Amino acid sequence: VDLDTLFKNSDIISLHCPLTPETNKIINKESISKMKNGVVILNTSRGKLIDTEALIEEMMQGKIGGVGLDVYEDEDDNDYKIKTKVENLEETTKNLEALGYTIKSAQNTRIPSNSCEVEDVSIAKKVMLLLEKLDEHDDVQNVYSNFDAPDEVMEAVDV
Repeated sequence: VDLDTLFKNSDIISLHCPLTPETNKIINKESISKMKNGVVILNTSRGKLIDTEALIEEMMQGKIGGVGLDVYEDEDDNDYKIKTKVENLEETTKNLEALGYTIKSAQNTRIPSNSCEVEDVSIAKKVMLLLEKLDEHDDVQNVYSNFDAPDEVMEAVDV
């Protein structure tokens, strides 16, 4: 049977193949998208058969129902960056720990989803000062802003 049919129809996919150029990351974002919701993936062959970031991302999204691994993509460097919504952080942490991963650190990044128009130079200066102060604070990293200001306002602020 061809791989697309196997991905589409299988409840459990167990990998038993060598690592070759053709099988390198055979389980990836594209192949996972073809799989049934709730699929279980097992790998006891070679770690690099699976794109680990794609596997974790799809598992956190609920596409993958379970994973069994005794090999990892890069067994010398098992540090991965996981991105999840804040409301999913607790469940994501539990799922990763259940898979045997150790959480070394966590970071919360909030990116504004709304914006405002700033047309007053004095307000624009205050906003820029606030952003500068936040950026200088030791406990705050990667400060984002989401405001629009006409070019003449920003030129007057001297940014």
